[in-house]
This record gives sequence, C-alpha cells and structure tokens, in this order.
Amino acid sequence: MTRNLSFFALLICLCIGIDAHSQTRHRVNNSGLVAPFTDLALAIAAAAPGDTIVVENSDISYGDVAVNKKLVIYGTGYFLADNDSTHADLRKSIIDTLTIESGTNGVIVSGFTMNAAVLNGDKCTLERCHILGDVVIGTVGAPSQVQVKKNFIESTSPVIMRMIDGIGANISNNLFKSTSGLITDFMIKVVNGTGVVVNNVFFGAPRLELKNMTVQNNYFHDAAINTVTSSNLIVDHNAANTGFMSFYPSPTNQDLSLAPFAASMPDTLFSFNLTTSRDGRYELNPWPTNVLKGAGTGGNDIGIFGGVGPYIKSGMPPIPSIFLYSGGTTGTTTSGLQVTVKVKSHK
Repeated sequence: MTRNLSFFALLICLCIGIDAHSQTRHRVNNSGLVAPFTDLALAIAAAAPGDTIVVENSDISYGDVAVNKKLVIYGTGYFLADNDSTHADLRKSIIDTLTIESGTNGVIVSGFTMNAAVLNGDKCTLERCHILGDVVIGTVGAPSQVQVKKNFIESTSPVIMRMIDGIGANISNNLFKSTSGLITDFMIKVVNGTGVVVNNVFFGAPRLELKNMTVQNNYFHDAAINTVTSSNLIVDHNAANTGFMSFYPSPTNQDLSLAPFAASMPDTLFSFNLTTSRDGRYELNPWPTNVLKGAGTGGNDIGIFGGVGPYIKSGMPPIPSIFLYSGGTTGTTTSGLQVTVKVKSHK
C-alpha cells in the first residue's frame, strides 16, 4: 500500500509542532494539493477569532480578501529566489485586494504579494508584504494604532499610501519605490490623523504630505516632504539627497545634496553593487564612512534595516519554513518514505 505525502502537509505539521499555541490553524492551498481549504475566503469564514490561517505557495491568486474577525493570516513571502533559506518551493502567495474591515481588532496579515490594501480595523498589522498598488488607511471611521511595517512597496499609483483618518498609525521600516516619476504624485498623503513615519526608505520623485506625524530615521532619494502642505511635524534624524532638509534645521537631519559623494548615491549608501537580491540591495553599504550608519535616534541606523523592528528579507513570516527538501512524495507502509528536510524558524 502506498501513501502520498503533500510537501506542505509536512510543513504545516512542523509549524504546528514547533509553534504549538491553542489556536486552530487552517491550511489553504489552491494549486491542486489536498488541503482543508482551497478558497481563502471560505477559510476565513470558517475560522474562529484568534485562529491562524497559513496560505501556501501558488501560481494562482487567492483573489480579493476581506477580514472581519481577529485572525493571523500568513503567506509564504516574496523574492524567495533572491535570498537564502527561504522556501524549497519558490512560488509566492498572491492576493488581489486585502480589506481589513472596520470593527475588527488585532488582525495580522503577513507574507503576501498583493495589489492593494484597505485598513479599517483597530490595531491591525500589515507587514512583510510585497505591495504593487496602494494602501489606504481609514476609509471607514478613524482606526487606531494601524501598523504598516516591513513591507516592500513599489507602485505607479499617484498616491501610494493614503491615510484618510486614523489615530496613532505606525508606518515603519518600509521600502517605498515609486516608478511614476511625477512630483505631483504622493508617496504618502495624510488627510487627517496622527502617527509616526520611522525607518523608511523613499525612492522616487513623488512627495509626502504629512500631518501630525513624527518623522525619524528615514532616507529620501529624489523624494521630499511637501513643506507647504505638511503641518505639525517633528522631523529629526533623517537624510535626503533633495535639499528639503533645510526646512527642518535640526542638526540631526542630513542634507546630502551637496555631499562629496552625491553623484555616486545611492550606490555609496546601499548595497546595490554587492547583491542581486531585490530587497537586500537596501541594506547599508558597509563602507566605513557610511553617513546613514548610527545616524538615527538612539544610535540606530537610518533605513529599513535599522531601528527596533528591522525589515526581514523576502518578507518571511515568523513561522518555520522548509527551505530544503529532497526525496519522493510517495512511500509504502513497509519501506516508508526517505526524505531530507531542513527547516528554519523565522523571527
């Protein structure tokens, strides 16, 4: 008698064994493997508040996703071929538009590639995702303590992140990369609300229009804060190549537009010439006089890999992953199944 072993059934068993909390875990796979769910929306509907949903690698999008209860939803990450020890299966988990609905509290979504996100829940977290469109906070009410952190956001959207309303938002350790090239576009546009913008990297011509924000430990490359339309800001321990830092004369802000190495930026600051990893490129160049090293608050580095919650390459969620697998998928009750598996637990 033979027995078929799903690669990801093995993974989920390992995840449950290593990270054994009381919540139920639901496995979702839409690429033909046997799984409890093939539809993410149905898995969300069946889950109880506090449950965890693990969404597996696939070439197919899981569609639009609306979350209306407290859940933790993990994908597999992105740029999996770019970095070491990610997954043996290098496909990503894809969704179209994520909506965290008003009235929810404590939703966490991590490790996906997505087109867009709408965040209306209190204390919700969107982290470690590759976002290709836009993020909107507060289309319904004024959600409190929304966290958008450790994401790789690259977009042609005229407004990459719009905060319509919100209280105490945390926008930290994200890479914002605009490919529109238009200074009339926005990296971040805050209509109303409060929060922090910390340890981000902004690449591209669009501006930031901020209100009631603390802005620290960020690097701006061709991007700038719109000093006319922004208001009530605390701006310190940042660096920019665009010259707008003269409007924020804190001695901890760095105007690099006239630096001796200005013509060779960003290569002199970031690891562009040291790696082919699409997100690893934004680690600080180790050259001894890198002006971003230790220049942030508390002696932290400026940029996405600095601060109290550094960016995680490939957006790997904080669960174990099988990064090496060799062997078959079919065994017998007499001879078993010989496999070699290497597992890494991510922070």
